[in-house]
Amino acid sequence: MEPIALIADYYGEKQALYFVFLIHHISLLTIPAFFGLILWGYQLHLGREAAEESGFSAFLQSYLKNLDTPWNFPYLILLSLWSTLYIESWKRK
Repeated sequence: MEPIALIADYYGEKQALYFVFLIHHISLLTIPAFFGLILWGYQLHLGREAAEESGFSAFLQSYLKNLDTPWNFPYLILLSLWSTLYIESWKRK
């Protein structure tokens, strides 16, 4: 899927290594981004639920108050495991 040999032939090995790292980095960032979007949606839902009929300022205050949820800790554990696996997978690549 990655045309790294063609990039290395055309641009050189340094640029090919850069593109390999960039493809690796972006592909592995999808994992924490997916779970982060789910957590953000949950926090947004809590803020909207608490300030159902009030204006934007009440929604903002409620959203900021509900940022500290019990799901933040598992997300941080996921990020710490992901970062370790990310570094080890780059070493292998």
